[in-house]
Amino acid sequence: MLSHAPSQIDRVDPVDLAAAVAARPDGSASSADRLLASPTWPFSHNGAVVTTAPAETPAEARWADQTWVARGVIVLAVASLAFEQSPANEAIRAYLAFRVLDHTGNALAVGITVLLITLVIEGLPGVLITAGLHLNPGLTRRLMRKAEGDIEQERLAPKKSAVRKFGSTLTDIGIALGIGAGLVVVKRRFNEPDRSVRQDLVTCAKATLVVAVVSGFIAWLIAGGLAYAEDIGLERFAELVIDYAVDWRFWFIVIICVQGASWIAGRIKRATTRSGYQPRHLKTD
Repeated sequence: MLSHAPSQIDRVDPVDLAAAVAARPDGSASSADRLLASPTWPFSHNGAVVTTAPAETPAEARWADQTWVARGVIVLAVASLAFEQSPANEAIRAYLAFRVLDHTGNALAVGITVLLITLVIEGLPGVLITAGLHLNPGLTRRLMRKAEGDIEQERLAPKKSAVRKFGSTLTDIGIALGIGAGLVVVKRRFNEPDRSVRQDLVTCAKATLVVAVVSGFIAWLIAGGLAYAEDIGLERFAELVIDYAVDWRFWFIVIICVQGASWIAGRIKRATTRSGYQPRHLKTD
C-alpha cells in the first residue's frame, strides 16, 4: 500500500513496480498496481500527484549523446576558427619558420614547413565546421530556410556561365585566403544546403590546400626566394604577392567587386529577357 503526503510527488518506475508485483506470493496485481504501470499518468492519489518515470530508451540516450557531441563540435569549431584569426596563429608559423631557417638556411625548407603547418591550422577548423553542420540538423534547416528563395532561383535559372563560375571560384579563394578555409564550406552550404559530407570535405580540402600553398610560397619568398624572383624579372610580382595575397582587406574589396559585377550582369540579363531582346548572333529566321 502506497501512502503519500499531500505535497509529495512520487515517481514510480514501471520496471521496479513489475518486479515488486512478481515477488508477491500469488503473483497478482491490484487495480492500483495496474494503474501505476499505465502510461496515462499523472493522477491524484490522496491529494498528491503520483507519476511514473519511464526508463530512458537506448534511442533517446543515443540522441542525447549525439546532441552533446554536436554542441561540443560546434564549440571546438568556433574556438579553432578564433585561433585561426588570432595573432597566435601567425606567431606560431613565424616562429617555426625562423627555426627551420636558422637550422637549414634553406628557403625551400621554410616554405614546405609553413605549408604543412598551414594545412593543420586551416584544415582542422574546416573539418570541425563540416562535422558541426552535419551533426546539427537544426542549423542546416535554418540555412535552408534562409536560402530557400535562392535555391529556387538557382533551380529555375539556366546553367551558370563560365564567367559566373569564375566569379564564384574567385569568391571562394578570397574567403579562404582572407578569412579562413572553413568558411568556404559555410558559404557553399548556404547556397546548397543539401550537400553531402563528402562534398563539404572535398571543398574544405581544396580551400585548405590553396591557403597552404599560398602561405608556403610567401614564406619561401621571404626566406630567400625573393632574390630568385628578382633574377628572373618577377620581383614586383613577388612583392605584390607578399603584400596582398593573404590580406583580408584586399580580398574583401575583390569579393565586393565580384559580387557587384555578378549582380549587375544578372539584372541586365533579366531585363533583356523580359524585353524579348536577343543578340544578333543568336537570332534565327
